[in-house]
Amino acid sequence: MAAKAGELTEPARASREQLRGTGLCVRRQIGRVRQPWRNAIIKILVLLHAAVGIDWQSPPEGTSLKTLNEAEEKGFIEIRGEFQKRQFRLTKRGSDHVALDRRRLAARKL
Repeated sequence: MAAKAGELTEPARASREQLRGTGLCVRRQIGRVRQPWRNAIIKILVLLHAAVGIDWQSPPEGTSLKTLNEAEEKGFIEIRGEFQKRQFRLTKRGSDHVALDRRRLAARKL
């Protein structure tokens, strides 16, 4: 007996039940596209918003070296120092981006 459109066959239904709750079941929602770069951008924006002014400062607790390097590659920050004494500061591009993002967030609240 053939399955109707939109219904799962018995083997597909069984495999989905085995994966349920494991986080491994991949079911794409209509209109949703995976965007792995979005998490990196969010982490960079958190780093930029945590900066106090444009002076040299320590990165926030828990900031990974990968996030710092990605922000530096994009031109938002400058990095100096070694592993434990690493510091960063916003570049002109980074401070402009933070100012624009703060204005955008303030406009959303209205």
